Amino acid sequence: ENLEASEILLDARILEELDRAFPPPLKKTPLHII
Repeated sequence: ENLEASEILLDARILEELDRAFPPPLKKTPLHII
């Protein structure tokens, strides 16, 4: 259970990095990762 939670946090952190790396329009892309 804790492992799942840490993976979710990791995904959120990656998404934050992507927000910084890519232009805003990509934010409208469906989050199929989660």
